[in-house]
Amino acid sequence: MKQIYALVIVLLIGINGCNDDFMDRFPPDKLNDANFWSSENDLILYCNRLYPEYLMSSFNGKGNWVYSENINSDYVVTNPFQKIAAGIHTIPTNAGDGGWNWVNMRRINYFLARYQKTPVSQEIKNVYAGEILFFKAWDYFDKIKRFGEVPWISSDLRTDSEELMAPRTPRVALLDSVLATIDKAIQYLPEKGKEKTDRINKDMALHLKARMCLFEGTFRKYHTELGLDGTKFLENAADASGRLIQEGHYKIYNTGNIREDYHDVFIAMGQFTGEKAREVILQRKFVENELGHNFLRYYNWNNDYKMGGTRALVDLYLCKDGLPISQSPLYRGNDSIQVEFIDRDQRLRQTICYPNEYILIPEQNDYGIQLPNLPGSTSDYGFCETGYWFIKYWSFNPAEKDRGPGTNPKGIQAFILFRYAETLLIHAEAMAELGRCDQAVVDKTINVLRNRVGMAPMQISSLVKDSKSDFPELPVLLDEVRRERTVELAFEFLRRDDLVRWKAGKLYEKKPLGMKFWQYMYPKKNSAGAYTTQVGKNIFVDQDGFLDPHQKQLPGGRIFEEPKHYYFPIPIEDITLNPNLVQSPGW
Repeated sequence: MKQIYALVIVLLIGINGCNDDFMDRFPPDKLNDANFWSSENDLILYCNRLYPEYLMSSFNGKGNWVYSENINSDYVVTNPFQKIAAGIHTIPTNAGDGGWNWVNMRRINYFLARYQKTPVSQEIKNVYAGEILFFKAWDYFDKIKRFGEVPWISSDLRTDSEELMAPRTPRVALLDSVLATIDKAIQYLPEKGKEKTDRINKDMALHLKARMCLFEGTFRKYHTELGLDGTKFLENAADASGRLIQEGHYKIYNTGNIREDYHDVFIAMGQFTGEKAREVILQRKFVENELGHNFLRYYNWNNDYKMGGTRALVDLYLCKDGLPISQSPLYRGNDSIQVEFIDRDQRLRQTICYPNEYILIPEQNDYGIQLPNLPGSTSDYGFCETGYWFIKYWSFNPAEKDRGPGTNPKGIQAFILFRYAETLLIHAEAMAELGRCDQAVVDKTINVLRNRVGMAPMQISSLVKDSKSDFPELPVLLDEVRRERTVELAFEFLRRDDLVRWKAGKLYEKKPLGMKFWQYMYPKKNSAGAYTTQVGKNIFVDQDGFLDPHQKQLPGGRIFEEPKHYYFPIPIEDITLNPNLVQSPGW
């Protein structure tokens, strides 16, 4: 299976063999239009420069990409708390900060204005133009999610370019341009299996289109103040995802081991191969002694951000009979973390660590999670604020952990960027939003995912509205589709985007509670005879005894202002430099 070999071999050899000034400065001093654009290799070298910018460009050192893309979710708690999640972030000062950066867009447009000069066939030129258009659509999608309307830039900017003073482009025209861009990329890119090794193919662009169109279609539907119809984008999301399903290139990884398959699909050293690769549309690969990271050591061993899931996330998981905890006779209550995991969706204990099920430090078995590490329970390793320690991406691999230390990280655990499971969920949600999700759609999407973990299949005719739903106004089918998306894609970098497009930001204001705390489970004492983990000292609980990690840090709780916090602010310097820019709504 050919996937993206980002920053590996081609990139390490190809780009390092090219003039650095050219790659850093478009247009260059030493290489210019007179001696570039002379061969297919020039097109390859130019495109290679952009691969690492979009394929987890900040995945370095401690694996901060995984952290940064998840910690601002409503169902993740960190210590210290995250200002964005708390709703107390402020306007950045410096130009280019906070995502308002247009360097790569200039590189993209520079290519698009010149690649036709290359003396190769139009078919060859189109392939690399397709890659660049894919990156352009992805770049704009990221900016639109953050800022809403942004300027549509169609040329490579120079110091005297009029577009430097461009205002925000109205959303309708902006999204039509982005949609046309990804459609052109799909047209130009080769079919899966016909692309050169580890380069973008048509399926990757189709998945990006499906993700982008689901976002825009639902954003328009639920942000009614815009007065825009999202039907066109929902239709496009359904069509693009449906095409990927129909083509049959991908398959959910399922060996029949309901206790391990969901967790294991995320674990591969170097790259995903074999049956696991069937679920991967786009991955980030790593190469031993050439390109690596410190992820496993800092994410699962030290837990640098002191992360934990919330009680609200745990409560979303159904019981194995397919019923929510408010309806199922199998639910044992939440009196302890051990009890509440019994007879639940297997994805729960493959996302959140069940006591004694995983060992964080392979060579020291006594540091297995017999109980979740809380403040004071261990002096040597990171703790979890809520007791719900994320175990997704964890690998019992001593060699991988030991590759991490130092300034030359060598960890090679691969990561999935586009996963077929998301494709299925995009299709189910888009069809539900369009009123066309019947049992046949559910069977080929949601029930395929449930089958992997031995869950009872969803039967539309027997669904009953969950009395504890976060979306009481939604039809029961759409509500359950959202639940399925949340649990299947938990901690996969998509939750904040979902809350934004659903206009569900107020979920941030739910108190982020953790597991039930019992002192007898944490009997460790210091030399003075006091408990090292103690309520009122280094942990706090609510009136029902559930961990309340923000009780003292954020006594007023997290806030979410509408419409302000659905957008990010433009830096002050950028507003000053371009007086035609209007600050984001509410800022």
